[in-house]
Amino acid sequence: MKILLVQLAADISGSAISGRLIAEGLLAAGMEVEVVFGYEGPIIDQYRDIGCGTHIVPHKSWLRRANFARSFRNISTELINSQALRELAKKLQPDLIYVNSIVSLAGVVAAYRLGIPCVWHIRELFQDVGGEMYVPSFGGRQVVRSLLKLPDRVVCISNAVADNVLQGARSDCTIIPNAVSEHSFDLSLSSADCKQDFRVPSGSMIVGVPGTLRPMKGHAFFLDAALQIPDCHFVITGDGEASFVHSLKQKVRDLGIEDRTHFLGTVSDMQHFYRMCDVICIPSRAEPFGRTVIEAFAAQLPVVASNVGGIREIIDHEQTGLLVEYGDISALAHQINRLLTNDSLRFALATSAREKAERNYKKEVYQQRILNIVTPLITVPRRPEPNTA
Repeated sequence: MKILLVQLAADISGSAISGRLIAEGLLAAGMEVEVVFGYEGPIIDQYRDIGCGTHIVPHKSWLRRANFARSFRNISTELINSQALRELAKKLQPDLIYVNSIVSLAGVVAAYRLGIPCVWHIRELFQDVGGEMYVPSFGGRQVVRSLLKLPDRVVCISNAVADNVLQGARSDCTIIPNAVSEHSFDLSLSSADCKQDFRVPSGSMIVGVPGTLRPMKGHAFFLDAALQIPDCHFVITGDGEASFVHSLKQKVRDLGIEDRTHFLGTVSDMQHFYRMCDVICIPSRAEPFGRTVIEAFAAQLPVVASNVGGIREIIDHEQTGLLVEYGDISALAHQINRLLTNDSLRFALATSAREKAERNYKKEVYQQRILNIVTPLITVPRRPEPNTA
């Protein structure tokens, strides 16, 4: 059996990491996996290394911010781009097309036009709840609902995503939380060695903020709280648009905490980052899921996070982590200080978090859930190709 995985993002990002886990599971089940990316990027080699064929077919998000006319053009352009994906699918003859993001409309349309079974895996939130996708000005929610009816199955990464994006358009949606690889559970790395690798003072308590540098991730909220958190250092991973990164670094200077704040850029092995931290903070204004939360859970670290989106489905407040309302600077500072000054609380939350990660977020659990969706679709006769003349 052959699967065509449509993976727009080729950078080292959440959807691409999850896509690789999906591909690994399909390959382990004896399937052939071909992956089509929207552009060249660093994660493509990782897919090749596990045995996937890879292809580039340029396409973009159809949910970019736009006025009515540009929104119409965005959708029309992706319908045109679907033709290139359709031609690739005709050549590869997959038994199923797996579209790993809401942005890759072109893949869903290509599958529908060819009569190939299709799964649409949705990982995003719309802007009305603080997310990064924009409801099309052309057609609005009705267009979204109509297009969601095209695939055979829809998967969402959280109830927050299903509620915000589907809004009742599909009653057969399956919720499959993200997962982490076995490497995320490795506790063998020395905290002191990791601090040395990043040139962070070895005797300091460390509060880490993982993720990419984007407005949705709430870094400004965290930095405002950091001013109320003494006697520790702050380490922040990720890259982003130059102007936004510059604004964050300027804010650090304005707050007078530049001597305690370290911007690490892209970290190739995030386990080295997690192992040097004492507390992890996820200050996002919105999160479809919260991959960095489960990475921290696996690394046995206590987490303070915004009470938003998918995060509230992961963290059990006061049991596996601590939740604060987004924008409540005093509450965020208080909860981080509480953890930094209470060894017993840090240990209790981290231990419970790790246990939850082992139960719910291991890759084997995730991959079996994906196979439970895919397998029935590739064992039924292919539907006829629609007449689009």
